[in-house]
Amino acid sequence: MPWWEQILFRLGQSAVNQSVTAQYQAQAVAGGAKWLWQALQGDFNKNPTTGQVVTGGIISLIPVVDQLCDVRDVIANCLVLSDAKERENHENWIALGLTCFGLIPLVGSAVKTVAKAAMKKGARLLDLIKQMEWVERLGKAVRVPWGRAPLEWLSKYDWQAAASAASSNAKKAFQNALAKVESAKRWAAGVVKARLEKLAETFQVIISRLDETVKVAAQQLKSKLDALLQKEKAQVGKYDGATGTKASHTQKGVPPRDPRREAAELIAKARKAEPRVTEDLSGLASKTGGKQEGLDYRLKTEESLARKLEGTRPEKIGDALRYTTVYPPDKLGDGAAQTLKELEAKGYTVEKVKNTFVEGAPYKGINTTIRSPDGQPFELQFHTPQSFDVKQNLTHGLYEELRLLPPDSPRAAELTQEIAKLSDAIKIPQGIATKVPNVP
Repeated sequence: MPWWEQILFRLGQSAVNQSVTAQYQAQAVAGGAKWLWQALQGDFNKNPTTGQVVTGGIISLIPVVDQLCDVRDVIANCLVLSDAKERENHENWIALGLTCFGLIPLVGSAVKTVAKAAMKKGARLLDLIKQMEWVERLGKAVRVPWGRAPLEWLSKYDWQAAASAASSNAKKAFQNALAKVESAKRWAAGVVKARLEKLAETFQVIISRLDETVKVAAQQLKSKLDALLQKEKAQVGKYDGATGTKASHTQKGVPPRDPRREAAELIAKARKAEPRVTEDLSGLASKTGGKQEGLDYRLKTEESLARKLEGTRPEKIGDALRYTTVYPPDKLGDGAAQTLKELEAKGYTVEKVKNTFVEGAPYKGINTTIRSPDGQPFELQFHTPQSFDVKQNLTHGLYEELRLLPPDSPRAAELTQEIAKLSDAIKIPQGIATKVPNVP
């Protein structure tokens, strides 16, 4: 059965699949296989670690299975993009663009795996090279396009040519799928026909934007790789194997990290310290005329923390536990200063204070890093109601889109300008710079 026909069948079964997924996941967790289950979900798993991206990529290198993995990821992308609101999210289109690289003949699965690993937030060149090596080592039965020279391949691979091949194959596949839907609509009725019409509309939107989507994904990927190569190539050293030799280019003695495990350990440690920290901060907020916001989210999620750990070491994490206290503008300076002073009297250590309530700052707020008496670091932010609203409700989504764009793209410039405009409207509390100075 062609894969576009499989799309129609699987989309028709999506409601059933959604209902049994929880059961399968529960069984996998009971068997200690949650990590592998999430790896096998492909694009249905919205927050995979780099290890899960690569594990899924290795599995997709198996002949026949690679086509099923492409179908799985295309279905996931289609389900998301069938929602008109989700189409406004730039990240969802980039996910489709990266999926399309898997449709390149012969080497598509390997190329898609590298592309998705490279686009992970916090990706590092050495980690990416080692992921490619694992793909190379475990995927010996199939072709990897970089041979034994991953660094050279990353430097020279023509991503725009790949984008052209990927979008051409993807467009043919979606056009064939659309033709099947249109044919099925002729005999369908009722709910089935309505579903098919929705699916046809989704395919039409995707086809109309496919060339630009894959092109932009390739541009962002090339920009990300160029930045990594320029910044970190010296740290990687000589890695590629010499032509015609059998010597391995493996860098031994550097065990792979597991961000998911590290995140779980940090969360467990933060959870032990949380009750006392929460009690102290809640008491101080009431005493100083402030109000704590977002207490339900004081512990960072394991998924979010694992993504952050892709680009940093556990000892650098200071916000596994985080709080926000909001004051009226005329009370912010005195309230924040008094809170920090009384925390120190209780045995806390104020390690860093960054006050960005200054003209022209794209973000306005006071961010502090504090260590509890038992050694647990946490973040405490101070805001006015206006600055908290801008941060939480107006600029958050803009920053999420901005981080995925090349810095020199027109859209990045538009977003930066929009963020600055929103920030400029925030009123700066009088005397805030002297009342809450930066530390260090």
